[in-house]
This record gives sequence, C-alpha cells and structure tokens, in this order.
Amino acid sequence: MDAKKNALIASLLVLVVLISPPLVASEKFIEIQKIRTILELPDDQIDLAAAKLTIDRLVDPSIDEAATQKQIDHIVMAVNRMVSETVPAGQATHDRKMQALRSYLYDAGEWNQQHVFQYDLDDPFGTHRFENRLLSTYLQTRKGNCFSMPILFLILGDKLGLDVTLSTAPYHVFIKYWDDQGRWLNLETTSGAKPAREVWLRQQFDITETALNNGLYLQPLSRKESVAVMASLVMEHAIRQGKYIKAGKIADLLLQYYPKHIYALTQKATAISHYITREFESKYPRPIDIPTDQRGFYAYLDKMNYDLLAKAKYLGWRRTTAKGDERYLQKIEQYKQTKQLTH
Repeated sequence: MDAKKNALIASLLVLVVLISPPLVASEKFIEIQKIRTILELPDDQIDLAAAKLTIDRLVDPSIDEAATQKQIDHIVMAVNRMVSETVPAGQATHDRKMQALRSYLYDAGEWNQQHVFQYDLDDPFGTHRFENRLLSTYLQTRKGNCFSMPILFLILGDKLGLDVTLSTAPYHVFIKYWDDQGRWLNLETTSGAKPAREVWLRQQFDITETALNNGLYLQPLSRKESVAVMASLVMEHAIRQGKYIKAGKIADLLLQYYPKHIYALTQKATAISHYITREFESKYPRPIDIPTDQRGFYAYLDKMNYDLLAKAKYLGWRRTTAKGDERYLQKIEQYKQTKQLTH
C-alpha cells in the first residue's frame, strides 16, 4: 500500500513540472543557464561554496568571489587548528570536528576575534535587506538568518569532511548531521547549531502529517537538492524585481532537479499571481473587460495558479499566516528585551 502511495505522490510531483510549462518557453535567461550548469554536475563534483557564490553573484555581481572563498578557507583552517590542539593528528572524530566548528562560530574567543556569528534579530526573515541572505554579507556582518546561517554551516562542515546536508521545514532551512553514533541530528544554526528534536520542529513549524508522509520536510537533501534550495534566492530576487516570467522559469528548473521543492512550487504560483495582477487585474476591473484575444492566456494562467496551489495543499503544504508571523516577531522582541536586561 505504501509503495503504491509513494508512487502516486512521485507521479503528482513530476506532473507539477510537466503540466506547468514556463510562462514563455522561448525566453532565455543567463540565470537559468548558470544554475543548470551546476545542477547538471554529478553530486560528487558539486563544490558547495562555489555553487553558493555563483548563485549569489546572480543577485549581486559585485561580490568578490575570491575574497569570500578566502574567508571560508580561513575559517576551515582555524577550525582544523582548534581540533589539532586537543586531538592527536589523524585521530579527530567527526563529533570533535563538529564541536570545534560550533565553538568557532558561536563561542566568543580569540579564534573569532570575540565576534560570534548570530541570528539577526532585527531582520530574522532576511526580508528587510535582501542582501542579508548573501553569504558575503553574513561573513562580513556575522548576522544571519535561517537561509544564510545553515548554508555557511553546510559549506564549512563539508570542507571539514563532516556528513552534513541541508533540510527544510516550512519557510525554514536547517542542518542534518550524521554523527559518530550513526544518527541523523537536526541542528538549528540560528540557535548555536544545537540539536533539535523532530517533534519540536513539527510543532514549531506546524508541519502537517500529510506533508511528512509525502517527504516534503525534515529530509536530508542531496547536494543537487541543496543547490536547488540555495538557488531559490535567485527566484525570489526575480519576483522582487517584478520579473515574474523569469521567476517561473527558475522554479521550473529547480523542480526538475528537486521535485519535492514545495517552496519553488508555491513561489511559481506567487509569480503567476503577481503577473496576473499586473497584466490583467490592475488594467481591467472585471474579467469580461479583458480584450478577447487575451482572455485565453488569462484563463490559462489563472488555472495554472489554482492547480499549483491545489497540488501544494494536497501534498500537505499550508500557507503561512500574518498572525503566525506576528507571533514569531513578538517572541523575537521578547528575546531582545531579555537579552538587553542581562547585559
């Protein structure tokens, strides 16, 4: 029974890509070509740091890739040095390296010039300033969010030889780490990379049983899937710029390599919705006012938008609410006040 159900789910996810063609199939975008070049590589040939920097430069071409790579290499060398000071050469376990990586990032000391990497309480969603989601910005300010923080941790852990990967919850990214005891641990990089129980993640992010059964969340991702998560940044950037056709095409590409990328699926619906608003609803008060030669395209887009969201809901996705975001921001404010009182 489970095998039949999984086969049905896989078929539905593939159909999302097949029956949701790009808004304009003939258009070419350099962003699509560069992301595809990375995704076409075998997993063992994907350099996660290079992939992230290539993706970030599609949003901000001024990023100094060489300088950022140098910062990453410096951290890796420092962590290896911390390990070698306490463990004989060649005897360091993965857990010891993980401990050292945590200390370098989150414990103030001479290794990080007393300047820890921390959650940006003034921009927790990374939406006030889009550049806060870039790796170079996080390395410079040492203030990050649930997108930039796990990605840096992934890159560093990978370079240290740790078995780490990205994983997702609704509108959230975190780390999965295969420890020396042969267990997957969920690490919350926005909170010192401390282990988080699955039941806590399910409650915290209101993950439905249907979504879990369909494998939408809390899964260890492959390197290709991790790159697809990184590349969602370019899709979001296109939406913010009003380039909805480009955003839809990027979503199609990401879904091709990560069919369960529910965020890409719903963001494609968002791009279509914005396109409909700009090109039709803002110009014509009623559907009947739309010129006859454009009504077919309008109907096509409207149905595509409906079908995408219907599929997402069927698979267990739930739309975030303003009330939920407000509650989270209230928690952030309470934490900030508590932190001020203790200093």
